[in-house]
Amino acid sequence: MVVGSADCLEATSIKNRIEFSSKNWLILACLSAIVGLVSTFAIEYFTQPGRILHAPDKWIVDWQILAVSDHLKTQRSDLALVYITEKSLAQYPYISPTNRSLLASVIEDLNQAQVKAIGLDFIFDRSTDPTADNELIQAIKNSAAPVVIGVVDNRTPGQTTENLAFQEEFLSTSGAKAGHVYFQRVEYFLYLGDDNVRSLVGTPPGLKFKESFSKVLADEVAQNNCNRCEGLIAWQVTDWKSNSRTFMTMAVPTHSPSIATSDGVGPLPSSFLKILKGRVVIVGSRRLYEDQHRTPLTLLSGELTSGTFIHAQALAQRLDGRSIIEVSKNLTRILSFIAGSLGFLIAVHFKRWWLSLGAGLLMFILSFLALRVHMVVIPPSIFVAWGVGLQSGKLFVDGLSRLSVHRKAPE
Repeated sequence: MVVGSADCLEATSIKNRIEFSSKNWLILACLSAIVGLVSTFAIEYFTQPGRILHAPDKWIVDWQILAVSDHLKTQRSDLALVYITEKSLAQYPYISPTNRSLLASVIEDLNQAQVKAIGLDFIFDRSTDPTADNELIQAIKNSAAPVVIGVVDNRTPGQTTENLAFQEEFLSTSGAKAGHVYFQRVEYFLYLGDDNVRSLVGTPPGLKFKESFSKVLADEVAQNNCNRCEGLIAWQVTDWKSNSRTFMTMAVPTHSPSIATSDGVGPLPSSFLKILKGRVVIVGSRRLYEDQHRTPLTLLSGELTSGTFIHAQALAQRLDGRSIIEVSKNLTRILSFIAGSLGFLIAVHFKRWWLSLGAGLLMFILSFLALRVHMVVIPPSIFVAWGVGLQSGKLFVDGLSRLSVHRKAPE
């Protein structure tokens, strides 16, 4: 029993000597830098898609995005969505591609409603019925409201030169403005990637359509005052206590195909037209398993989100001038290195639990302020690096203590 007490006192004395010797700041700085580098590279490796920390990392980022999203108490009055669904086309002989005579009639109805602008979230890269194609071209030409359509390019698998040539001819003949409809997704070799849509995608050099569908539409209706809207989407959702949707949403009712070709009679009821007056309207399709995506909003609803709704969110963000800042990869590496190095330094030199806890709490508060005040999404890897640094420092001190006691033990 006495020997055990002596060993304990000896270990305590050795720890004190370790604390004293740790004032050799050069050695300590080198060790902390090594820990910072190792933790940074290890975290970056394990947060890559398919590895153990990737899913938790993105899950936390999605919740951060939701935390800075606007929660509206009432529905937006400037935007509306009009969907063409399978029920809308129940009496048509086919549902894909969407009948272009119907789209022409919808454009005419929207002009009758005196909407501010029209976005067509459809791709026109091949011919259908020549009569229907011509009706749509004429409807776009005669539209008093500006019409913006979605386009694709070589990034879409299977696109042929003929498809892109038809798309170019359609744009030239109709006179419509166009923007690409791509979202940012992460894909890797031998791995499906992260299929959550969090941001719009930029356009690589050499491609014609450099601006997104939402940006072109925003430029048609207002001065675009959002300079950083090509990054993360700043989502808007209605208040959880409200039953209303973010945007006025309606679907074209089931109707006879003959209505789409009748003069003066359109597929949209007059009650719809009164509501749509003065709004920017995006027309898209909503069908099972077609253009449906996971987004951060899926965490709340558990449901997939239509591409048309995502474009509307990006448009609303531009019109409001809202943006969310995402910390760059290089800055994330620097902050992770600093967090890991400081964690190790505090654990080795100070060895006070309250200091470690206080420093961690300060990091959390600063991150919360950056998130809420400056709309900056903080990478979770920084906190992981901090924990790795603290644990490495503790193991380092304990290891030296045990090694010193073992060497000084009586024979």
